[in-house]
Amino acid sequence: MPLAARADDFPSPEEIDSFARSALEIEQLRQTTLNDIRDKLGQSAVPSLRCHQRDVWQQYEPSVRRSFEQFCRQSAQILDRNGLSPSRFIEIRKMQNSNPTLKNRVQTQLMQLMR
Repeated sequence: MPLAARADDFPSPEEIDSFARSALEIEQLRQTTLNDIRDKLGQSAVPSLRCHQRDVWQQYEPSVRRSFEQFCRQSAQILDRNGLSPSRFIEIRKMQNSNPTLKNRVQTQLMQLMR
């Protein structure tokens, strides 16, 4: 069940933890998926994995599209398991780009998780 956003929209400590856990897991999945796609295509330059831009992947062979779709499904599962909706995850990601306090809190949480 997704965590409820606070009234002021600044992420709660629980959301920061969920965001950091999700970001770490999704980044690992992203790297694995990109390597898989690069191997399938035999090239190093591939489009970024943005699940809201599915049309970019329509030009590729079915096995590559399946890898992309699997990445999107697994990313959604990661967010769900960590209690975040995709929209809240994106909102927090954007918010940390313009809020040094939030960025620092996320970085601190990421460092703790990577120990």
